[in-house]
Amino acid sequence: MKKIDLKSTFVSDIALSNKPKSPKISLQQKFTYNVKYTSSNLCRADLSCIITSPDNDEFKISFTYVGIFEFDPSLSRVDVHKLSYLSLFPFAKAFCVNLTTACSMPPIYLSQIDVDSQEIYRIDLGGFKK
Repeated sequence: MKKIDLKSTFVSDIALSNKPKSPKISLQQKFTYNVKYTSSNLCRADLSCIITSPDNDEFKISFTYVGIFEFDPSLSRVDVHKLSYLSLFPFAKAFCVNLTTACSMPPIYLSQIDVDSQEIYRIDLGGFKK
């Protein structure tokens, strides 16, 4: 059975600026997702989120939510990438909601990416099996 197990999570960095010029602002979300592998079937996945107002001066939240995973070595790197994202995203989404409500703001819900429709770029630095 092919599987991936989330072992731990943490936030590696965070920044927040909230200086709205009006009570209602539009927001845009940008994400990056990177997975780094070890030779012992462990990987570190970094989900970086940036939420901004169009002019970036009114509002900005940026954070990187990290997950450490153990995975079945028979999984392809593409499968590990997709499965780790699907496991980590709900935690990042909950973190964003908790962060914004703790700052007395309306909750901000992250939009999930359909990873099956995305192209996954892979850079191998050597020494890893496919």
